[in-house]
Amino acid sequence: MKTFLKLFTYLSKDALKDFSFSFWVLLYPIILISLYFVSFSGIMEQDMGTVRVAMTADNPYHYVFEQAGDYFEIIDVDSEEAGKALVTEDKADGFVEKNLDVVVGKSMGIPQSVLKNVATQIKQVQSLGRGAASIDFNKSWVTQETTDVSQGTMLFYTAIASFAMYSLFSGVVCAAYLNGNLSPIGRRIMGSPFSKGKLIINCFMIGLLLNIASNAIMLVYTTQVLKINLF
Repeated sequence: MKTFLKLFTYLSKDALKDFSFSFWVLLYPIILISLYFVSFSGIMEQDMGTVRVAMTADNPYHYVFEQAGDYFEIIDVDSEEAGKALVTEDKADGFVEKNLDVVVGKSMGIPQSVLKNVATQIKQVQSLGRGAASIDFNKSWVTQETTDVSQGTMLFYTAIASFAMYSLFSGVVCAAYLNGNLSPIGRRIMGSPFSKGKLIINCFMIGLLLNIASNAIMLVYTTQVLKINLF
């Protein structure tokens, strides 16, 4: 047992002294999660609200947007010129013409993109021979689960999942320990009386514990320093 602990301590120190191992397993996740936070902090708690749609009362697609419920705020206008004027004055996110062409202002954002995508979807359904007025936008074909985590925060779960696989670097280090031609440490260990089976077990334990420690540090940094609600 004493030999096992001695070898475990020696290999742990050597792994931590290896810059490539320490950087990719311990430091790189912290750096990348910080870049994630800087890049996506603006959309983490973003609320799109309703899309303000201007259209004439006799627009054949008026009923379709009414079916969408609270997602769209329909602004009835008397003419196309009046609807386009509302868009220019930023009192409407877009104006839908009778041929489903969408007029938006100079500032293009999420509401304008949503409106254009809905109009494109109606055109695609029409091309299949189905009336756009018969589309039920309230019907969902996908089972949804409600969570308290925003869509922006979900991006951090993918980062954490990828970092959890970084323990493979410990396998690279272990391979260097088992081959004397790859590192000076490997030559020392191969010439030592240590059991190679114990060496493999030690490498496995070191990789597992260091990866757990790395993930724990990253979770603490994400939840306590960046104040991201992951759970």
